[in-house]
Amino acid sequence: MILESDVEKYFKKKIEEKGAWCPKWESPGIRGVPDRLVFFPRGRMAAIEMKRPKGGVVSKSQEKIAEKLRNLDHSVWHCWSKEEADWLINTFEELGWLQ
Repeated sequence: MILESDVEKYFKKKIEEKGAWCPKWESPGIRGVPDRLVFFPRGRMAAIEMKRPKGGVVSKSQEKIAEKLRNLDHSVWHCWSKEEADWLINTFEELGWLQ
């Protein structure tokens, strides 16, 4: 069984190999913030909510925070598997966010 932490570690390793920085986001007192922030070269940033494959659920507080960030024109993504992590990284490359 693949855990959420497995997907998260995989994504962090792969995205940082491409030149981004991907720290954990912890915000005491605010429930639902995405698990990771990704800081790309040239000032771009994205927030990533990690979920385990087959059974991971986005909570109402996570949905609310994602909506709030998107309403402020920030990029928020969900990642459910290692395959989706690869897809996200490819998408960020196609957008020109990675070198």
